[in-house]
Amino acid sequence: MGVAAMAQSALGNIPKALLCAPSAEYMELYANASLIPPVGGKSATEAMDKMMLKNADLVQKQMYVAAKGGKAAEDLMMEAIKTNNYCAMEVQYNPSSLYFTSQEGYSYDVSDGGLGGQARQVSTTKAPSSVTMGCELIFDAMNKDDAFGITDQGITPDHILSLGIDTAVQMRGGYSVSEHVNAIIACLFSSMTRQVIFYWGGMSFRGELTAVTARYTMFNKDGNPIRAHVQIEIYQKNEDNTYDQTQYQEAFAETFKSPASASASKISSVLKNNMTSISNAIL
Repeated sequence: MGVAAMAQSALGNIPKALLCAPSAEYMELYANASLIPPVGGKSATEAMDKMMLKNADLVQKQMYVAAKGGKAAEDLMMEAIKTNNYCAMEVQYNPSSLYFTSQEGYSYDVSDGGLGGQARQVSTTKAPSSVTMGCELIFDAMNKDDAFGITDQGITPDHILSLGIDTAVQMRGGYSVSEHVNAIIACLFSSMTRQVIFYWGGMSFRGELTAVTARYTMFNKDGNPIRAHVQIEIYQKNEDNTYDQTQYQEAFAETFKSPASASASKISSVLKNNMTSISNAIL
């Protein structure tokens, strides 16, 4: 952990992960664009699709800058997210773990089944290689009086503060995590809103949100869910990697110029010489 990260940890100021998705305002414009007649053989929605890909490129580049630039760069990143038709949901608790699953591309045959005595038609489809990122997000809105009917005894500053917070929450509709969970599930409802970016510190992963599993584990006395574990999966095809590759290239160069790389090269040379010796012995 670097000095800056250690200072943030000591002060309790740990940067939170962000899940970025197209904004509701943009989606409303996108829905209305389908009513506009095509111009030059191109529909308005196709033009907006291209614009959104460009916007995603700009947002992700700003994320790369923010990963190295501190608080000021983080503020610029949030502004870039907003101005490029994205909205960002800050997680309540950072994930305790992330997992990545990489799959090599493969070919598969599709047949019409040869129905009606016709000749069977078979076509071969190539599936691209892909990477899937998954993590679990936790949302908690537990208040002991709201959940269990337990109140503090006596009047203390903490008790007065708790009453004030409780009153404000009740005015906003009460304790519940449904709003956060429903917002993530709603991203699955269209091909556009499934295009998300997950950002945390120096990592930015962009792809299609393909699965959301929500598990409610606590309810209050009114039956509202006040704690939830939400598992998300984001799928990225290799052909989607049209955005800036700077981060990957820098990490690759840093890794393979290390002493470990030189050792690996030396070992490879020794193995090659050994194989040559074995071949000569056989001959």
